[in-house]
Amino acid sequence: MKSVFLKILMLSLLISIIGILSIYSGTYQKDIADWQAVSKRQVIWLGICLIFFLAFSSLNYRRL
Repeated sequence: MKSVFLKILMLSLLISIIGILSIYSGTYQKDIADWQAVSKRQVIWLGICLIFFLAFSSLNYRRL
């Protein structure tokens, strides 16, 4: 069960990091002054979602 958990976690992080890098590279040279804010906001959401993922994955779903 732990290997499945680690695989899901690593794949999710990899996909998220690729997405953040795509957003960052796509908005890097824009004239809009808040191009960094978009990337920072995505990193913050990734952190929040990672906390929720770890919290909910530690719950015993059979007990619910």
